Amino acid sequence: MPAATAYLSRIRQLFVALIAQAQKSGEFRDDYEPAFLAQMAVGMLNSSITRWLADAEHPVKQGLVEATEFVLNVLSRKSVPIES
Repeated sequence: MPAATAYLSRIRQLFVALIAQAQKSGEFRDDYEPAFLAQMAVGMLNSSITRWLADAEHPVKQGLVEATEFVLNVLSRKSVPIES
């Protein structure tokens, strides 16, 4: 397994474990599997890093703080299902 793949796998596993623990304690929503929520959370954080890599002027620290706040907000609340 390439180093980058192993690194991302470890991060994902850590997020899955943290989310599962927070779901059990009632802190995070439990209407989605921890693996899916971890995938979404890591993806949002990676998006901020990718934007910084594409634009060195992008305030990466601010972007990561905002992304983290957004992720925690999404994880901690149950949303209303979208009806089609």
